[in-house]
Amino acid sequence: MAGDGVSDGELVARVTRRDERALAALYDRHAARVYGLALRVTGDAREAEEVVQDVFLRLWRHAPRYDRRLASPRSWLLIMARHCSIDRLRARGRRPQTITLSEQVGSTPGGMVQAEDNIMLGHIRDAAAALPDGLREVLELAYFNGWTQREIAGHLDLPLGTVKTRLRQAVARLRDLLFHEGALDP
Repeated sequence: MAGDGVSDGELVARVTRRDERALAALYDRHAARVYGLALRVTGDAREAEEVVQDVFLRLWRHAPRYDRRLASPRSWLLIMARHCSIDRLRARGRRPQTITLSEQVGSTPGGMVQAEDNIMLGHIRDAAAALPDGLREVLELAYFNGWTQREIAGHLDLPLGTVKTRLRQAVARLRDLLFHEGALDP
């Protein structure tokens, strides 16, 4: 297999050079997670399958844009899956399901979450639980439910500027809790 013993980062670099076997290896490693997240957001198996196709097509097309300083390849794929899922729902006039952060990070997409994932998810869950309620709520609505800042403002009856500020603060605080206080390696 092309991906045996090769890091995800190296596989993405190979995809940049148009290595189809590297793409297949990344698909084999991460398609179940991508599908699980897409299914969780869309609530529809066929939509989730289409999201998986979209994500790996985007990977093929946009691999040169990948920046390892911003996210791991797995995180990048899951971010794309979330965006694709929400875009599909919005195109059909549907809203994403409401999912709390603890439900999201505690889920096991496709049953493929490994021990290291469980450790990381535990750190994320603990860090999110440490956020003040107002910050945690805005973070959940934006990142796990796909709501726009304007939708969050209307739902919570807050000024748009307050929502933007809380979201920035939540992300910064979560980053500090996870990376600067030693829970995860950057």
